[in-house]
Amino acid sequence: MANLEKTLAQAKKLLPKRRATMNLSVKTMPWMVASLLATTSIFGQQNQNNSGCCLPPPPVCKPAKCCVPQVPQPPRVCAYNAPAEINVGCVGDIDIWLSGSFIYWQVMQDNMTIGLASSSTVLDTDPLEASIKGNYIESKFKFKPGFKVGAGMNFQYDDWWGYAEYTRVHGDTDTHSNGPRKDGIPSIFATMSHPLLQFDLITGGQLFNTVRSSYRSNLDFIDVEMGRTYYVGTRLIFETTWGARAAWILQNIHVHYDNIALAVASDPADVLTSHPSTVDVYQRSHSWAVGPRAGLTMDWMLGCGFRFFGSGYGDLLYTKYKVQDKSVLLPKVTAGAVATGIPLSVITKDKPRGIRAHLDMEMGFGWGDYFDNNNWHFDLSAAYGWQVFFDQNMFRHFDNFRGIASSTLPHGNLYVQGLTVTARVDF
Repeated sequence: MANLEKTLAQAKKLLPKRRATMNLSVKTMPWMVASLLATTSIFGQQNQNNSGCCLPPPPVCKPAKCCVPQVPQPPRVCAYNAPAEINVGCVGDIDIWLSGSFIYWQVMQDNMTIGLASSSTVLDTDPLEASIKGNYIESKFKFKPGFKVGAGMNFQYDDWWGYAEYTRVHGDTDTHSNGPRKDGIPSIFATMSHPLLQFDLITGGQLFNTVRSSYRSNLDFIDVEMGRTYYVGTRLIFETTWGARAAWILQNIHVHYDNIALAVASDPADVLTSHPSTVDVYQRSHSWAVGPRAGLTMDWMLGCGFRFFGSGYGDLLYTKYKVQDKSVLLPKVTAGAVATGIPLSVITKDKPRGIRAHLDMEMGFGWGDYFDNNNWHFDLSAAYGWQVFFDQNMFRHFDNFRGIASSTLPHGNLYVQGLTVTARVDF
C-alpha cells in the first residue's frame, strides 16, 4: 500500500512537465511547417534556375515611376522560342518603332538589247565573201537612290509584332552608240523596232548610223508583315514573318535609230540598204501586283550590341500588265508611196496577266542598344541585297515584216541589287 501511494505521488509530479512539453509542441508546430515550406520553395527555385530559366530582371527606377522593365533577357543556356524582340519601357507598355532607309539600288533586266554593231564591211564587200560580225549593244543600267519608311508595334501577345513599310526607287539610264565603223558607213542593225519599218520598199532600210536609248524604271512596294523574334540558342536570333506585298512597277524605253546617208549593198539583190530616215520605238509596261509574302531573318549576336545578319524573303504575286508599243518611221526623202516628213506607225496594245514570283535576299552588319533607363532603343544597320522578279520583261519583240501580228514576249527577269542603310528607333 505504501508503495502504491509513493508511485502515485511521483506521477503527479511528472504530469505538469508532460503537459508543458505538449503545449510547447503545439505552439512550435506551425512555425516548423512554415519553415519547411519556405526551405522547399527556395530549393525549388534554385533547381528551376539551374534548369535554364532566367531570373527576373531587377526593378529599374525611372524619374516618374519604379517598375519592372520588359527588356528581353538573353537565356543562360540553349533556349528555343525565348522572346528576343526589342521591347522598351515597362511590362505592359506599348512599344512602337519607326524606321527609315536610304537605298542605292541598280535595276536591270534581261533581253534589253537595242542593236547589233557590225564591225565587218557589210555594204562594200564582195557578196560572195560577205559576213556579218559584231557585238550586241546592251542597255546600260546605273545605280539610283531611293528610300524606305516603315512603322511597327509590339502586340504584347506572345511577343508578336506587326510592321508596314513603303519602298520607292525611281530612275532612268541612257545608252548611246555610233557603231564600230569610223568611215560613216551604217553598221548598226535594229533589234527593237518593228521589221516592217526596216523594209526597203518603204525606205526604212536595215542599217543605221547611230542608236540611243533611254530606259526608265519606277519601283513602288508596300509590305505588311506580322512576325515573332526569338532565340535559337544563346547567340542566334530568328525572326520569322508572314504578310502580303503590293507592287507597282513601271518601265518605259525609248530607242532612237538614225540614218544620215543613202547606202546600198553591192550584191545584185540589194539585200542590205540604208536610207536617210529615223525610227523611234516607244515601249511601256505598267503592272500592279498583290500576293502573300514570307521570310526569315537570322541575327548572329557578336557582343556589345553588334550583330551579323542575313535574310531571305519570297512572295508570289498576281500581276496584271498594261503593255503599249509604238514604232514610228520618219523618212528623210520621198520614195514610193511614202512622202517626206509623213511618219509610218505600228501601234500595239495588250493587257496580259499572270502569277509572278519574287525572291529577296540580303546580308550585312548592325548595332543596337537601349538608352535612358530602357525607355529608348536605337538600331543602325547596313546591308547589301539581291532581288529577282521572274518574267517581268513584257516588251514585245516582233518576228518579221510579213507577220504584222506575229510577236513574242521574251519574259526576261528583272533584277535589283544594291546597298540599304537603315536606322530604327523604338519608344
